[in-house]
Amino acid sequence: MDSGTTAMVQVLGGHKAYGQDAVLNNLNMTVPSGKIYGLLGPSGCGKTVLLNCIIGCRLLDSGLVKLGVTKKAEVGYMPQEIGLFEEFTIKETFVFYGRMFGMDYKAVKARSKCLTSVLDLPDWRSRIGGLSGGEQRRVSLAVALLHEPKLLLLDEPTVGVDPLLSRNIWEFLDQSTKAGVTVIVTTHYVEEARMAHVIGLMREGELLIEDSPGNVMSSQNADTLEEAFLQLSKRHQADVEKRTKDLLKKHDDSKQINILERGQLFSWDRFLAQLVKNFIWMKRNTTIIGLLLLLPAMQSFLFCLSFGHNPTNIKVAVVADELSSGTNLCVDGLKYVTVEDVDNCTIPTPFSCHLLHLLERSTDAVMYSSSDEAKAAVYANRVWAYLHIPRNFSLALTELVIRGIGAQESEDDLDRALEQVVIDVHMDSSNYIMNQLLRMTIIDRFAEFMKDLVKSCGFPEQYGSPPVRFMDPVFGSKDPVFAHSGLPGFLCSFCFFFTLLFTSGSLMMEKLVGLLDRSLVAGMTYFEVVMAHLVIQCALIILQKSIMLVVFYVIFDHPFLGNTALLISLLFAIEFVGVAFGFFITETFSSDRLVTYAVIGATLSVFVLSGIIWPMEGAHAILRETAWAFPVSPAVESYKSITLRGHGLGNFIVLKGFISCFSWILILSLGTLVVFKAKRNFQVL
Repeated sequence: MDSGTTAMVQVLGGHKAYGQDAVLNNLNMTVPSGKIYGLLGPSGCGKTVLLNCIIGCRLLDSGLVKLGVTKKAEVGYMPQEIGLFEEFTIKETFVFYGRMFGMDYKAVKARSKCLTSVLDLPDWRSRIGGLSGGEQRRVSLAVALLHEPKLLLLDEPTVGVDPLLSRNIWEFLDQSTKAGVTVIVTTHYVEEARMAHVIGLMREGELLIEDSPGNVMSSQNADTLEEAFLQLSKRHQADVEKRTKDLLKKHDDSKQINILERGQLFSWDRFLAQLVKNFIWMKRNTTIIGLLLLLPAMQSFLFCLSFGHNPTNIKVAVVADELSSGTNLCVDGLKYVTVEDVDNCTIPTPFSCHLLHLLERSTDAVMYSSSDEAKAAVYANRVWAYLHIPRNFSLALTELVIRGIGAQESEDDLDRALEQVVIDVHMDSSNYIMNQLLRMTIIDRFAEFMKDLVKSCGFPEQYGSPPVRFMDPVFGSKDPVFAHSGLPGFLCSFCFFFTLLFTSGSLMMEKLVGLLDRSLVAGMTYFEVVMAHLVIQCALIILQKSIMLVVFYVIFDHPFLGNTALLISLLFAIEFVGVAFGFFITETFSSDRLVTYAVIGATLSVFVLSGIIWPMEGAHAILRETAWAFPVSPAVESYKSITLRGHGLGNFIVLKGFISCFSWILILSLGTLVVFKAKRNFQVL
């Protein structure tokens, strides 16, 4: 650097490593003010990491960065990625970044006209996604130049650009330096860098030389920069021992501190820019937004139509030996045919007919002539069970119930009579729920049959009933439906899932295209990003929850006993847990695939632990005792207490749901901040 020329950028002893791999190795760099500095090197040599450390995206592990500017608004940055929303027009892109830099519309329009002429930009009504790769990079460069920064960092600005236009860009940058702008340009086009005032040749995290292009070629007795770079690279490769020693060198210097002022935590200009950007994205992605609204409605209808209702028309085979011969047959839809009165009883024999009538109320009873045929029907999945009624069922039941046990002459006669009144049930128990429901149905119908029998014979009805009496329930109805108790787990799980899905998806999209980092470099704070996202998320939450609550409680009339405002507050708390978890996983994982796995895993865990599949009372003792510590699980119990029991916030179960949600929001938010600070150097709070 010439004497008397001040340095805009200085890197002293810069070291940066990821694991055991050193990306920057004791690097020293000086960029003079008002000059173009060309940073040359092959892909993967550390150029982009060095730029990130200069602008504060990343921190050096050791070493020091000094800048001639103090504010982010004085820095312009063009990342290697395009870093622009494809749904935006060029005009919307300029206005978005102009707002972040505090520019009004007139200033943005005037500056864009100048840049359009220099960079040969397409019509500013054109969508970014409809431009060619070269045109997109020119728009990206224009964004970096928009606010006329004092320090300009351009990462591979001429990749995919026409050679003539590339020369025009370099000439424009040269003109900018005459106005005092300092430019750092990374490129792997070695000969292109002849137009730079100073070049630095970089290889494997080290700066091999730093001088003007002419001096670099002279020092290596080379006619071209490419030849000079080749000779320097060979010399560097030959010095293996020294390079290995440097790579393994322990750096004890203090860690780099912030080099640009943080500025305001919150700016209405930046917040509104982010908010408008979110609204424009929603406007341009109506299909996605439509699905986000249609999915809750569809899932709600499917739940109400298919889940938790008691099965009907269950096919059951019946083999009644006492009806297999003679004239006492139940045929033609189980109607009575030729019957005999039993003493003073009004129910005719055979009693199998009346029992079959009762079974037909709850099942689709099908008569079979033999046990073998009925068993074959079970094996063939045509029926869920078959009942075998003994040949002397009516006679034996008459002896026992009407004439009493004392009518039997011996114990052997009593045993034979008892055996003749036993109905054997052979079930397909492969489905637990069907097994339990069918078992309960058969027992209930037989109990009803016995009450009818003793009543018809003049005995008190209680004589044929079990000595247990179920009174009116404290909560719920006498005939509860599983859908009512399953709804809280379903709705709470989907509240968590929808917000988690939208949050993680939108943030990962911004990260993958480089827009989030670019916005943060431009001065946007993470707090502003979160707040703008929450505004959009709240609008979606209101629409989604309104749809689901109308479906459940208006259209399908699920029971609701509690306070509506309290329930809505609980649902908002659950959804903000999903938002917080979405921010956490997108900061923790850099791959969209890993984020997808995390979303799926978290959602499935919430579904399992919400009690919708099976009550938590049936879980393992350890899990049962620790379920309160999992997200959403306490909120599900709180939801049940509000809607099915009518409890308020004074009830501990209800209160515990809110405490759990707020605790997880706090834990996940702090975790996000910790991960964010560990990975980046942007302003958070």
